[in-house]
Amino acid sequence: MPLNEPSESIANLTKPQLYSLYDENIVSPEESFAVLQKADNKDIANRDKAKFKYKSKVGKFNKIVSNVIIFALMGNIYSSLLANLHDYKISFYRNEQSNSILTNSLEGIFCGLITPLIDWLLGLNTCENDLVKIFRICNAMLGVIFGVRKIQWTSSLQGSIAWFLLNFILWLFFDGTPSLFIISSFLSYLTGLYHYSVSNEWSEVIYLIDFYFLGLIIFGKIGRYLFR
Repeated sequence: MPLNEPSESIANLTKPQLYSLYDENIVSPEESFAVLQKADNKDIANRDKAKFKYKSKVGKFNKIVSNVIIFALMGNIYSSLLANLHDYKISFYRNEQSNSILTNSLEGIFCGLITPLIDWLLGLNTCENDLVKIFRICNAMLGVIFGVRKIQWTSSLQGSIAWFLLNFILWLFFDGTPSLFIISSFLSYLTGLYHYSVSNEWSEVIYLIDFYFLGLIIFGKIGRYLFR
C-alpha cells in the first residue's frame, strides 16, 4: 500500500460523525460552488424572464393607448369631412349632440378597433397593409368627396349611387378582403337604417352609407397596420 494513501481505518476516524447522513459530494467545495452557481444563474434567468414579460405587457398597453388616441383624432378629422357634403343637405345628421368631440372620438375608436378585433377573434389571415396603400386610399377618399361635391349631378340620388358603386371598386382595388367588406357593409347599412327613420330621403341615407362604408374601409386598414 502506498505511503501517501491513508488506510480505511484512519479515513473513517477523520470523517465527521454525521458524514454518513450526507452525500459524499457534500464535502466537495467544487461541487458545492457549481450547484450554487447553477441555482444563482437560474434565479437570474427567471428574473430576466419576468422583467421581459413585464416590459412586453407595458409595451402592448402603451401601444393600445396610443392607437386609441390616434383613432379618436381620426374620428374627429373624418367626421369634419362630412361638412363638405352640405350641398346635398345632409344637415339632419350634424347636430350639436352627434357632432361633439366625444361622439366623434368614440366613433373613430370603434371604427378603428372593430376590424382588427374581429380578425383576431376569428383568426383571419389578412393581407399586409403598408403606409403606401393607406396613403393611396386616403387620397382616393379625398378625391371622391371632392368629386361628389363638385360634379354636377342631375339629382342627389344619382350622385349617391355613383359613390356607392365607386366604394366597391375602392375596396376591391385597395383591400379585397371579405372580412373588411362584410364589416363595412353591415355597419354602414345599420347606420343608414337608423337614419332612415330620421329622414325619408333615400339620397341622404345612401350618402351616409357611402360615407361610413368608405370610412370603415380606411379605419380598418389603418387598424390592421397599427396592430400588425
